[in-house]
Amino acid sequence: MRMSFMCSAFLMFAAPSLCPAGTIPEPGLNGRAGPAFTTEYKVLADASSWAAALKSYGLGPDEKEREIYFYDTPSLALYKRGLVLRSRAGKKKADSTVKMRPAPSYIPAAVSSDGGFKCEYDRTPLNSVYSCSLTGDEPVGDAAAVASGTAKPKKLFNGLQESWAGDVWTGLVSLGPVRSYSWEVSHPVFGTLAFERWDLAGGPSFFEISFRVNAGADGTEAKIQALHRELAVRGIKLAGDQSSKTAAAMSFFSK
Repeated sequence: MRMSFMCSAFLMFAAPSLCPAGTIPEPGLNGRAGPAFTTEYKVLADASSWAAALKSYGLGPDEKEREIYFYDTPSLALYKRGLVLRSRAGKKKADSTVKMRPAPSYIPAAVSSDGGFKCEYDRTPLNSVYSCSLTGDEPVGDAAAVASGTAKPKKLFNGLQESWAGDVWTGLVSLGPVRSYSWEVSHPVFGTLAFERWDLAGGPSFFEISFRVNAGADGTEAKIQALHRELAVRGIKLAGDQSSKTAAAMSFFSK
């Protein structure tokens, strides 16, 4: 189902109810049909409930561990205009991502047809926004070279990512690292329930719980309510601040 793309712009600052449930804005894709995409609903758990979440869902030591960096100007000029540049590195694999949120109204065919391109409808208890991203592989260790100052952030991104992001590659600094730990568990209601903890070097930590469904799928609102009920029953309190953990991390490291 399509709706005015203006709704997407408002969603970054407004409650989800401002746009009818199930009506998902899609960006223009050179006249082609929009890509298949998902809705991701996520909440931040209060720090006092992290232990309860780990125990209640049986989250063990076999988590996926990654190191995350963001790249922006010291004043976060890119983030303020809706552009996020990110790298993630695990023990064996690494990638880099250009993300636009809200998604632009026009996306070149070369970008939308790439295997690393995807779009998501991001929802939290506070707000919602339609975003699109382009991810590519990068060699393990490159992000460390950028962080140490021996390489430029542009080195982490391929030519297609560079051209889509535009002329933004001067004056960038590394913002990080964020140590990320993530788990996934099978769930009878949500299919898969995902958990991710972010530890900011020298700063705060965040614990996020999320699930994905096909965008516009029937029952999404019921699943959101079911998640809130389940977390309450399991003694998992939500954090008082449900703002974006990405925004919090970038703001912390830019100071």
